Amino acid sequence: MTALPVGNADNRLRHCSRCDSWKPVDDFPYKDRRRGTLRSYCRECCRQYGREHYRQNRSAYLKRARKRRVRDRNACQLFAYDYLMAHPCVDCGEDDPIVLDFDHIDPTTKSAEVSSFIRQQNLVGLTAEIGKCEVRCANDHRRKTARDLGYARWLAKDEYNSNETRE
Repeated sequence: MTALPVGNADNRLRHCSRCDSWKPVDDFPYKDRRRGTLRSYCRECCRQYGREHYRQNRSAYLKRARKRRVRDRNACQLFAYDYLMAHPCVDCGEDDPIVLDFDHIDPTTKSAEVSSFIRQQNLVGLTAEIGKCEVRCANDHRRKTARDLGYARWLAKDEYNSNETRE
């Protein structure tokens, strides 16, 4: 360890035990922010150490990430299933979760499809997205979408029904 530089009486400098140099205290990340303790490596050395550690242990990092992804996806799937079990279709009352969909109330607030949140996001994001939806069965969801977007088949059906009532 090198000697303490002259003029460091007020502890503005700190010694990095990895690169063996004196650097400003601001160059050291917190080890525990609540206690105010700093790491013994400077930011640059911490970054370098982290990269080396990842490179040497890449397979372990990927294995943990895969397990976490599967765990999170399963939790999201279970949450969505339980939500559908508790909320039947708002139009017809259908309660079979296999045929129920999440229908966004206001499509402009939609971040993504709920199914993509189940696959790729966490439970917090999923609950926020489900909060923007109503539960509808697949048939009612298609009917509402056709009506809202003015699908030609929907318009033709309405036209056919109105002609039939005139005769």
